[in-house]
Amino acid sequence: ISAISLNNKSDRLLVGNALGYIFMFDTVNGKCLRKITEAHPTGSPILNLKFTDDPTLAVFSDSGGSVFM
Repeated sequence: ISAISLNNKSDRLLVGNALGYIFMFDTVNGKCLRKITEAHPTGSPILNLKFTDDPTLAVFSDSGGSVFM
């Protein structure tokens, strides 16, 4: 795990890893809701993750210096 972020309601958790994947978990039951593998170039570790005030939008940056929404 290289980055994590909770949403405003604390019912969703985003987890980024060193392989560049992002996972979304339901914090109530612990289930993985999504595995995001194609949001940026594969192999670039996720360094920062942040939910925005819009519950359908998150931003993240990778080790290549790029920022994605």
